Amino acid sequence: MSGEGMIIIVVAFLILGVVIAANSAHTNELIREGKAIKRETEFYKNEEFFTAAIPANTAIEKVSQVNVNGIKASAGRLRSGHIGVGFGFKGYWTATFAYLGAKDEKALYRFAFTGWKTRNGGVYGYSEMNMLITAVEKALLAIDPDAVVETHRMKVKSKMSIV
Repeated sequence: MSGEGMIIIVVAFLILGVVIAANSAHTNELIREGKAIKRETEFYKNEEFFTAAIPANTAIEKVSQVNVNGIKASAGRLRSGHIGVGFGFKGYWTATFAYLGAKDEKALYRFAFTGWKTRNGGVYGYSEMNMLITAVEKALLAIDPDAVVETHRMKVKSKMSIV
């Protein structure tokens, strides 16, 4: 490999290191501010099930009022047929919060990211995803501090785009 080729590789790694450090610093700042929590790297591939003593209309109203910059929320009937809240972030990703019915005299809800765009292994709007799920969790726990959350990994299908 020529000296110029080696310089290009070193510069590329330096730039990558700076980008990773900047993203990490941004995430740490959000965590300190209480807007996000530390999560596993691919948390967006999980679905969260909430069991809580919260009536569906109350939970849906509260979750639809969650305010994270740039995220659009819309309450109503979802594509799944359940009532809930759909979220979207600048065309980069979507998520849903749905009322699934009653379980042991409590309501069962599901939160999941339903689609996202990636580039070079990174997810667009990653910090906003964390901020949204954190805000939803806080909203539900504010109403029912005894709410229980179960996290399960989803089966994810991906599409490769050549464009």
